[in-house]
Amino acid sequence: PSLEARRHGGRCCLFHDLSFNVKCLSCMNYTFISFRFSFKSHYQLLQQLQKAGHSQALLRQGKQLYQKPAEISVAEVLANPELASHNQRFQEYINWNRETLKQELGLGEEDIIDLPALFDNDDGRAEAFFPNMVNLLVLNQHLAIPKPFGPQIDRQCQFEAYVEGVLEPLGLVCHFIDDWDPYFREGGEIHCGTNTSRQPPNQKWWEIEPIFFS
Repeated sequence: PSLEARRHGGRCCLFHDLSFNVKCLSCMNYTFISFRFSFKSHYQLLQQLQKAGHSQALLRQGKQLYQKPAEISVAEVLANPELASHNQRFQEYINWNRETLKQELGLGEEDIIDLPALFDNDDGRAEAFFPNMVNLLVLNQHLAIPKPFGPQIDRQCQFEAYVEGVLEPLGLVCHFIDDWDPYFREGGEIHCGTNTSRQPPNQKWWEIEPIFFS
């Protein structure tokens, strides 16, 4: 109600109850384009690795989670039907948010980039299987991104390579930061533990011409 009373801008309501880390920035983010996580793009990457003979490449290599080794192979992830089923359900909610953003903000498909992500089911909520790269911090053209610890081929993380491949041609610079111990293991990510100092615009917000969304 307070936002509506100001009559400047409008609300765009997204569904994020599925997220263990209950923030919209856990499932989408933006710079001059919008990012959202995608289980589908993650599985496509793993399937490509398996076809190329890298089925034993490890995710989360050398990491601990719940006081146990966290590493798991590409083949093990792809062979887990329960994990796939949960992520298909989570993806339905993300697709709903995608359509909401397109309708409310006038975005097209070309304005949205999917980043690979995977989630465990925690009592009906989505808990990140590896650091959620969408929960990043935008610093002008620089992006502080949670290091995903994806499968490595020739000592290069394939999740990082994918993200660089889709974002750096747009003039964005990717910086992957290890937040596993200080944030990820406790349910947080880069955006949870950082913030930015911004220069406010010269024009006062209450003098801006109102924009209304349907």
